[in-house]
Order: sequence, then C-alpha cells, then structure tokens
Amino acid sequence: MSQLNLTNPPTTLGSWVLLVAQCLDSYGLDGNALCKEAGIDTDNLNMNETRIPTAMMVGLWEIAVQKTQDPYIAIRVAQFFKSTAYSALGISMSASRNVYDAIKRCCRYSHFVSEGTMASLEETDHEVAFVLSANPEFKSLTHIYGVSATLCCMYQSFRELSGNSLRVKAIHFEQTFESKKPFENFFSCPVYYGASSNKMVFDKKQAFTNQVFSNCELSSSLDEWIEGYLTRIRQDRLSTRIKQYFTENMGHVELELSAVARHLAMSIRMLQRKLHQEGTTYKQLLNDFRKAHAIKLITQHKIPLSQVSLLLGFNDQSNFTRAFKRWTGTTPYKYR
Repeated sequence: MSQLNLTNPPTTLGSWVLLVAQCLDSYGLDGNALCKEAGIDTDNLNMNETRIPTAMMVGLWEIAVQKTQDPYIAIRVAQFFKSTAYSALGISMSASRNVYDAIKRCCRYSHFVSEGTMASLEETDHEVAFVLSANPEFKSLTHIYGVSATLCCMYQSFRELSGNSLRVKAIHFEQTFESKKPFENFFSCPVYYGASSNKMVFDKKQAFTNQVFSNCELSSSLDEWIEGYLTRIRQDRLSTRIKQYFTENMGHVELELSAVARHLAMSIRMLQRKLHQEGTTYKQLLNDFRKAHAIKLITQHKIPLSQVSLLLGFNDQSNFTRAFKRWTGTTPYKYR
C-alpha cells in the first residue's frame, strides 16, 4: 500500500470483491448483482491476482452498507475471511514464525492487497501495533468500512496464526460509529473512536511467541514470488529499479545511497523526493531487502553467518546480529 504517482491510480486485489460478495449473499442479497452495480464484473475475478480500481472498491463498500443497513458489516466479512483471500501474501503470513513476523510481512507487502492504504508497524518495549492509514495522495479512496474490515480480517488471521491464543489490547479508529459494542464484542478489548490512527494493539511478548507450524523457507519463497509480481506490475517505479540494483550488486559493491543515485544518474535529493512520492524511503527499501535476503540465505543456504553479513553489506558481524534481532526478535544463529 505505498504512495503512487497520480498517473497510476491505485488498485485492489480482486479477491476482496469476492469476499464482500460472499458476505452480501449471507444477508439474503445477490452479491454478484451488487458488485455489478458498483461497476465490477465478478466473472472476471476468478483469475489469479486480478486487480480492480480502488475507487470501485470504495463504491462497493458504500453499496454494501446501504443495502444491508449494517455499518458493522466488517465483522460479518471477517467470518468469511480465509488466508487465501490475500493470495500468496496470506499464505506467507500463515507460515510466518510468529505474529510479529506476520505483521512485518503484511506491512512490507500490504500494497499487494490494496494500493489505496498504507500499513505500518508501531512498537514500544511492551506493545506492537498494526497501523492502517490512508495513502495521502488518495485519501478519499480510504473508506472506514474497508479499514474496519481489514482490521477484523487481520485479527482473524493473527489469531489463527497464534492458535487462537492471541489477545488484542486495544482497537483504535480514526472515525466514529454509532456504538462501540459490536467491535468490543468481536475483538474482546476496549475500542476507541476519534483516534489519531487506525490500529490494533497487541502485547509484544505474545506477538513474539513462535507458532508450531511455521515454515520460514515457504514464507521466503512466497515473498520472492510477491516481489516478482510487484516488479512486473510496477516496472516504471523508482523503488523497483532500486530493488533490482540491490539484487544485482549484493555482495559486490556497497549499497550506499550515493552509489545508487550515481548509478541512476540523479542527485540524492531528487532520488529521495521521488521515493517519498512513492511512499517509501531509501532506508526502508534497504532494510526490507536486507531482512528478506538474510532470512532466505539463513534458511535456504548453509553458508557461514559471517558471509551472510558481508553479502548484505554489513561491515561488522555484531551490526548484522543487532539488525536481525530487530527484524525477527531473535539472533541469526537461533533463527537457523
């Protein structure tokens, strides 16, 4: 869910439409007909990774609430949610080592699901929060019903990952519903309206509890597939070109901002400004690249950890260990 250029209107994964249509059927309505009313032909959404304009998804949410007369439709949608509704990302999250790892993965690739919204992680010494915010360039395309549905579905996903042991400490919504009761019953925690951000807060210790059925190699492979998919549909973006530079030069040159700017024949200031327009930073791109490849190298290749550190451009093994522990909550040695 990263910020886009105005010439590239945001899109949403078509499986979201199918999920809402299924939910509408449960109210005794014709979900497919209401999708068509929003300008969406569900017959064309059965192909993998079909995308629709986010503006159409906003229209569908408005029609859904109008026809059902249920402003808390998000709770009903979550009852039909399966991890496969998020395609490769959902499966990758399900195979994550723990909830914290799943949240980080969701934030890194949330634009795979919808480009109209941005997901991020907030953390303190004792809490972690999954935060959902509007893409500043397309704020009108972020709808409270879509936001609430995403939080409800993510709650289901994180709960399933934890073996239903995970508890939410608090839910925050920027906007206000008539009553808090339905969401308080669903999340079993305090709900706050008129907040500064939309977020779901967890106890940090619980979020780092490893799940029994994790598969880090599978998650890494799916992450690689998602990266390839996003590269194909976003070839014209600077962030894509920088990621390609990282991949081609890993272990050969220093992955410094100045070197990348020279390679792309632009000033550092211009590079930073263009990345800001895409909703990211050089530091974030490098951090995500290093994390993804560190996990891949550690789980799929039996090479010394010191070599992994050098390949990823760390000039000191201890710096790599600290970074890896920040990413995953554990050391490279224990992760392997």
